[in-house]
Amino acid sequence: MPMKVAIAGAGVAGPAVAFWLAKQGHECTVIERFPSLRAAGLQVDLRNEAIEAVRRMGLLPTVRERSVPEMGTIIVDSKGHENIVQRKFDPECESGVQGKTSSYEIMRRDLIQILYDATKDNVTYRFGLSIDHYRNIEGSEDGDKTDKVEVTLSDGSREIYDLLIAADGQGSRIRKQMFFYSPEEDQSRWLGIFSAYYTLPRRDYDTSFCRMYHATERRLAMTRWHKEDMGQVYLMAMNNAERFRRALDRDIASQKDAFAAVFKGMGWQEERIMHALTDAEDFYADEMLQRRSTVWSRGRVVLLGDSAYCASPIAGVGSSMALIGAYVLAGELAIHGEKNVCEALTSYDTIMRPLVDQSQRLPKRSLQGWFPLSTWSIKRLHVKEWVKSKGKGAQPWTKELNGHRWILPDYPEMCWRSKSSAWASLPSTARSSLTDDSRAQSFWSPGAYSAASSVTDDIWLPSHALQEEENTGRTVAEWPLATPLTFSKCSNCVRRVDILPPQKE
Repeated sequence: MPMKVAIAGAGVAGPAVAFWLAKQGHECTVIERFPSLRAAGLQVDLRNEAIEAVRRMGLLPTVRERSVPEMGTIIVDSKGHENIVQRKFDPECESGVQGKTSSYEIMRRDLIQILYDATKDNVTYRFGLSIDHYRNIEGSEDGDKTDKVEVTLSDGSREIYDLLIAADGQGSRIRKQMFFYSPEEDQSRWLGIFSAYYTLPRRDYDTSFCRMYHATERRLAMTRWHKEDMGQVYLMAMNNAERFRRALDRDIASQKDAFAAVFKGMGWQEERIMHALTDAEDFYADEMLQRRSTVWSRGRVVLLGDSAYCASPIAGVGSSMALIGAYVLAGELAIHGEKNVCEALTSYDTIMRPLVDQSQRLPKRSLQGWFPLSTWSIKRLHVKEWVKSKGKGAQPWTKELNGHRWILPDYPEMCWRSKSSAWASLPSTARSSLTDDSRAQSFWSPGAYSAASSVTDDIWLPSHALQEEENTGRTVAEWPLATPLTFSKCSNCVRRVDILPPQKE
């Protein structure tokens, strides 16, 4: 029986989970406190398993078309020399490793628009509203035996849903209520890094590279270019904490003054960056926060994306984690069904937790190393980065997790793959074509390949399995296609997650 689902937040995580749940037939309502889709937001990147999640949504070609053509990252020294160039790598490589620039860099507003366009016909969007309060309602023998959740909206109305998903960002009101009576479960931490973002006009000599400049006293400045006439400035500082915190409690002018004072004398393109700071109308500043907690759900309420496991902007994985988390959450709900929602939420936590823990490993000493204090420390960091530029620098989740690499789970309940014997008779080219974007474009058309191949009863086949099948020259006989690990204790389902051994260099 379809569920009635309320989703708080129309950023990345909210529309992404609505996409999957609506395809399962659930009635989804996305509630966004802004009057329309947010046009603000700077450049984000998709990495590793998030790319596969978008591919499975059938949206990868669209994302590629809207991608920012950033060619890589250049680290600039105090004299303006650009000796350290780290070019972006192919995300489809066997190692799954990428550099600082992903091959799928995209403006946040464009990614949100893509997700909105893919869901607007099947999902209800209600703008200018927010969820002020919720209350879990336990089922009873006398009445409705199914648990529910009651939400109170900002207009004073109350509504009943089967599930409430909090995808309303790191400042989530729903999260605050969830841990109000158990603050010990909320293990969030401030990183002591203060950041500011705004746009600036592009000049003729600004090539399509991200430029990163380290100044003494733990300061960092970056420029990135997403349009022919416009770019972005990122200012980050790991000092003057009290000064920044006082400014963040005041107006925008006070915040600009604080950043202008701290970055005075930084060198490089100081005059240009400070001038753009003064004129910026889209200035935004904040202290970097990492969201942690021992649980992500309570009753029929679950946290998703930054509201659950924001790793902080410096980790560079926020949008990717939101897309992965949305896919896993929807997959677990598909497996367990509406009668076992709590078990699905527990499995969602169990599966995502190793990846989240890895992405949130930002020791203070490592952060300080990225924000050098002295000229000598900057030179030492640049030597390390120069060495990395000759190889491939790993992102957080490309490292090993207990000797294995985290791989996106396969959910046959909401995907497609050929179960028929006709699959074995398909020519190699026909089978391998399903790994291309053409497969993704026909994601929700199970019979798309039937006319040419006489294959029926299709569900999705994961790309790594297709590659393995092509390499071995034989068909896959059973599901899943990699080492299974059983996480769920639920007797009604088999919870399997694909874990592949670490790739050899």
